[in-house]
Amino acid sequence: MKRRPLAQRPTRERGSALLMAMLIVALVSTLAASGYWRQWQAWAAERAERQRDEARWVLVGALDWARLILREDARASQIDHLGEPWSVPLQEARLSDFLTLDRRGGGNTGGQGTGLPSGEDPLRIAFLSGTVTDLQGRVNLRNLLASQADGAAQDVTLSPADVAIAQRLFQLLRLPEAELALLLNRLPMAWAAAQASTSRAASDSGGRDAGSGTGNTTLGAVNPLAPLLPQRFEQLGVLGLSSATLEALAPHATWLPERTALNVNTASLIALQASMPRLESPQAQRLIALRQQRPYTSLAELRAALQAAGAPDLLATAQSHVVSSRYFAVAGQLRLDEQVFEERTLVVRNGITVSTVWRVSGRGHARVPTVE
Repeated sequence: MKRRPLAQRPTRERGSALLMAMLIVALVSTLAASGYWRQWQAWAAERAERQRDEARWVLVGALDWARLILREDARASQIDHLGEPWSVPLQEARLSDFLTLDRRGGGNTGGQGTGLPSGEDPLRIAFLSGTVTDLQGRVNLRNLLASQADGAAQDVTLSPADVAIAQRLFQLLRLPEAELALLLNRLPMAWAAAQASTSRAASDSGGRDAGSGTGNTTLGAVNPLAPLLPQRFEQLGVLGLSSATLEALAPHATWLPERTALNVNTASLIALQASMPRLESPQAQRLIALRQQRPYTSLAELRAALQAAGAPDLLATAQSHVVSSRYFAVAGQLRLDEQVFEERTLVVRNGITVSTVWRVSGRGHARVPTVE
């Protein structure tokens, strides 16, 4: 009987042990990589949450700053024009530039007092920019709806004068008139549905408060096929306007919560032409040239300028034109590391009180920042 050499047994055992060790190392490496990945995900989520909170508070501070500027502007002047401080855009600048650096006094600024080296100061990698825009310098498409004294949903009508303004605006911009027709058709439906829904909700609430179990059958029914009434300009797409049309209209038109007159001191050339029938482009250019030399302080000055430009002075009325504004759009942008945080806010100014109507926030990757 032939026996196997004893020298081969240790070699095979060593090979099995080496293979087992490699498997264990691979398993440990996989578990370590998985644990590191989970830890990195948790760190990234916490970092993103912290950046979002920081950006929100910085943009809230920027909004308060803009509101302060608008309030002080109301104290200083009764008219609004493009030569005032609020109209100057804030170009992108380091956030630390807005803070008072008093290193000799040992203040808590920059990297001092924060426990961070100068190179890791978060204020040194944060950049802020923003603008304030007068929205009453644009044609308010909300004016298309004629105001009703009783507010009844079934009595919704269109304002003929404002329909003519919208038609001239579309003609000047060479936009599809079919989209305007669709807007004029859907807008009363959306307004009627919104009014009926509001009235029904108010009636139901009043009935519950009074303990009444009977329903109000006099309220108009809500049309389930009616489009939603927009709250912002970009939402006009639900009423039939395409994205290209909205982009072309944006510098000259807007949507505000109530009827407003056009500020002739901030309106664009096309908005001025659209708001005044039979106003030619050279005459509108003359009005803009005159206001650049000296803003209009009253409608009487505007009428005098119309006469000097060869246009009828009756084109400007107190119902359609003003020299001051109440509604402003505040746009802020914060670039922090590789992220860009944006916020748009509509504010209304009543006297020296500046209130927020709505706020919209956004977020994206860092690129060449621009704020409209």
